Amino acid sequence: MKPKRIRFVRVIAALSIMLSLLQGFVQTLPAAAQGPVDGRRPVESRLVKARPFTGDLRDLPRIKPTKMERPEREGPEPNPIELPGSSAPTANPAAPIMPAAPAPAPLITFDGLDYATWGAGHPPDPNGDVGPTYYIQTINTSIGIYTKTTGSLVTAFTFDTLMSQGNFGNLCDTDNFGDPVVLYDTFEDRWIITDFAFTVDGSGNVINPPGAFQCFAVSRSGDPVTGGWNFYSINTTGGLGDYPKFGIWPDGLYMSANMFGYSAGAAFQNVRVYAFNKAQMYAGDSTVQVVSFDAPSGEFTLLPANARLQTGTPPAGSPNYYAVVWQYLNVVSVYKFHVDWNSISTSTFTGPFNSLTATSWSQFTGAGGLVPSPANSLDTLYPRLMVQNQYTNIGGVEALWDGQTVGASGTTSTQA
Repeated sequence: MKPKRIRFVRVIAALSIMLSLLQGFVQTLPAAAQGPVDGRRPVESRLVKARPFTGDLRDLPRIKPTKMERPEREGPEPNPIELPGSSAPTANPAAPIMPAAPAPAPLITFDGLDYATWGAGHPPDPNGDVGPTYYIQTINTSIGIYTKTTGSLVTAFTFDTLMSQGNFGNLCDTDNFGDPVVLYDTFEDRWIITDFAFTVDGSGNVINPPGAFQCFAVSRSGDPVTGGWNFYSINTTGGLGDYPKFGIWPDGLYMSANMFGYSAGAAFQNVRVYAFNKAQMYAGDSTVQVVSFDAPSGEFTLLPANARLQTGTPPAGSPNYYAVVWQYLNVVSVYKFHVDWNSISTSTFTGPFNSLTATSWSQFTGAGGLVPSPANSLDTLYPRLMVQNQYTNIGGVEALWDGQTVGASGTTSTQA
């Protein structure tokens, strides 16, 4: 197979001075690996459908969320190194981080959901996406739908209020716990809103059974307000699927989650990656195909690629590209998830394909990954990639646009 040429564009965030460095590089990837990662085979399962909703979201009751703080799971200690045997130049200690070009001005800005009415804990984990008419924002407890052109709030409600319309018969009805994601599928004109649901005891242990669920609301049309919704859920069997992240692809909805045991002090297990048959979700099928793999335990926080019609369609049959920078200071590691909905057993998760960057980034050494600020310390989540792992295909050049927090300068830095 001819090697595929893909461009990776890395965006490095410097939080302390609110600047960013945009750096591009081209790397020719090798042909696909001969088999699944470490001999892993696909696991087939099903999403469980709940009751559809055909009403108007503006009629949902506005119930304030219950104040709560979600217990955090501690990931492995980051210690990225330069890829052994690589020859990429190291960062210049004397070179300040400067923007490559001024960022364009926003078309519109407006206030999102406020803490007093819709918040419950810290941090709120805000997330959002934009469609032709609406912008939808999610925070850990609540959802707001805004008119895109004016920023006016159309309606807002809690996750429990929305998800309970599905009458799941599980924790998705009553115990939505955050890490929300909203996606607009530009290829099919549909919306997806998702979060996880679980309960904990007084010591912070996830109560199992029933364990943890990923809950999905999928719009039945391009109108998220009056067009109706389908509801689905899946139990992340074997542990808590923390930090779930998603990407739209022509052939499905792709997800990653950091898997931890159920107990409060449980260690990180591995990243689990999923593919969901989005066509079946949009059609309202009673069961939906799901394919999953467990990624190598040495990786942490893989991000699936997210594609948009406006930035180029992946070639037919292209795998979804998962990116991660956990292990190396000068590499974006990429895994390829190819799903075959007609022959699940032939689906593959291959990699890593290590793409060498032009420079090594500065190792951030702030205590606990935190940066002091006048109000609260900023959790940088170093060195994780931040959402989205955005795919583009412009003039036949495929690219992934990624961002992460790094040290401000030098080989190591306590400033981000």
